[in-house]
Amino acid sequence: MTARSLLDFRAGAPWSEYALAALSRSAGAAWADPSHPSSEGRRSAVWLEAARATVRDLSGYAHVTFMSGRDSAMLAALEALDRPWTTSATNRQFLLRRLPRSVPVDSDGQAHFEDVPGSEGQRVRVLQAGNEETGVIDAVVEGRVVLDASATFARAPLPMDAEVVLADARAWGSPTDVAIVLSRRPLGLSDSAQVPQVVVAVDQLSRVMPGMAQRSHDESRAIEAFEGKLRGLLADVQFHGRQRVAHIRSFSILHLDAETIMRALDQQGFVVGSGSACVLDGRPSHVLAAMGRITHGNLRLALPWDLDLAVLDRFAEAVANTAQALRVEAGVDDL
Repeated sequence: MTARSLLDFRAGAPWSEYALAALSRSAGAAWADPSHPSSEGRRSAVWLEAARATVRDLSGYAHVTFMSGRDSAMLAALEALDRPWTTSATNRQFLLRRLPRSVPVDSDGQAHFEDVPGSEGQRVRVLQAGNEETGVIDAVVEGRVVLDASATFARAPLPMDAEVVLADARAWGSPTDVAIVLSRRPLGLSDSAQVPQVVVAVDQLSRVMPGMAQRSHDESRAIEAFEGKLRGLLADVQFHGRQRVAHIRSFSILHLDAETIMRALDQQGFVVGSGSACVLDGRPSHVLAAMGRITHGNLRLALPWDLDLAVLDRFAEAVANTAQALRVEAGVDDL
């Protein structure tokens, strides 16, 4: 059977021995509702508070809330702030549908928030510590900021001191659906994630975060080498954005569609993302469209924290060979 190389942490993560051990410990002791007044509930509350204290120590944020999903966590945080919101046109579509205003971006994915009128003291800007499709980091701005670090927390330093930060456990390899809202002041939010899942996510965070700087350095070197090799092997490939986090890259291969490339690579054991909804419902990537970039043939690398980075050299060859074969098959190899 072909060995599998997971190159998109959004696909999830297999349960490691550490995660299984953490789940076994917590599921046996902290299964009760931590808000229940029983001794079982109080015991779960102790586990939950221990996890909260760990995140406080690791992040430096005084207030920590564990939520059961990143989208609901973001909306809860914004509603708690109760202010007008602005974000870039490359933020997640569910958020763009709810915000009163979004800011256009340039071809490198950078938004110019200074062009948006309004009271600096009142408007809240929802910035991205790294776009989940392109890895682009929003420019630092003055004023009140909610920082969406769901693709980057524990993987890259936060680019600014934000009032509120959103983290997603999938970014650091936790196989559970846990989002964390970090804030400088109380937001009045309530925990909604199950305590055993929280314990697994925080246990994994404790393993990943201390080595973040070295890992990010290694990823930067490896992915730059991958980009250089692929450009040398394959014509008409376009990488997107600048000022990006190390572990996310988005690129488009001209004359091919993303689904065809992804399926061919999957058969060879490489699991990648598209970074857009196009594979699911036929719509082009709203992120790349906002940047004025090519929206077809888009692939995304979102490297898992524990990936053997040497696989990227083989992956570059696989992408080039696969794309060339598909272009010949489609009769577009001489365009």
